[in-house]
Amino acid sequence: MRIILENDIEVSIRELHQWGTYNGLLEGLPTDASNKRTIERVIKRAQEMCYVNDYYLIEPKQTPIKINRPYPFGTPMSLPSMVCVAELWHHQPARNEDMHASSLLVIWFQETYCFPIEDDILEKIKTIDWGKHAYDFEY
Repeated sequence: MRIILENDIEVSIRELHQWGTYNGLLEGLPTDASNKRTIERVIKRAQEMCYVNDYYLIEPKQTPIKINRPYPFGTPMSLPSMVCVAELWHHQPARNEDMHASSLLVIWFQETYCFPIEDDILEKIKTIDWGKHAYDFEY
């Protein structure tokens, strides 16, 4: 899939990884605090899978979970059900003209497997400042 960013840079998805946000949650409800830890684990896993340190996180929306009793472990909140990690590539460097191309690891959450990428997420991807966030590399 190719995506045209707002500054007319065309990027392609080189890799795409997806998994359930709460895979492994055995009991209880997710909370705002546990969601923060979940996001930190997602970032670490994405970096390890793609051998990349730099990333761009599209901040996920947390939705309150309504329950009819006090919850002793924090404020129940849910993230969208799927984690999506894409490595985007551009055939030219972002900053260093001595390099060959550029790449960026983008992490987001959405309700279903992609494709398609949810419209609001795709619009946020298109606004990424490639020159600021992407890293350059040599083949």
